[in-house]
Amino acid sequence: MWEEEATAPCLSTCAIDHEGCLGGSLADGRIAERQYDRERCTTRVYTYWIPGFQKSLEAALNEEDKERRKMILYGSFFTRTLWSMTYSAQNQAQCYECVRVCPVGLPYRTKK
Repeated sequence: MWEEEATAPCLSTCAIDHEGCLGGSLADGRIAERQYDRERCTTRVYTYWIPGFQKSLEAALNEEDKERRKMILYGSFFTRTLWSMTYSAQNQAQCYECVRVCPVGLPYRTKK
């Protein structure tokens, strides 16, 4: 992927040049430079983490229309909130989206 697109799965999902958290480059098949914007990543985690869960759960509980309530509970924001609480519980400074798309070790992370 690097040779064809000058990126990797982790970098493409959260590119620092496109307001993401990760950046870097390879030279001769090795990491030559790496960037990680911790502040930006942390704000994203906390947007979806427990405060985001509380806000969207309150909105769902207060919504009288059944279809709108379903949209809140099954929508991407609530899903990302639950995902971030589950997978970011041990390290609150990273959302782990880059790890999720990483092909390294995939067989060990795949549910059997």
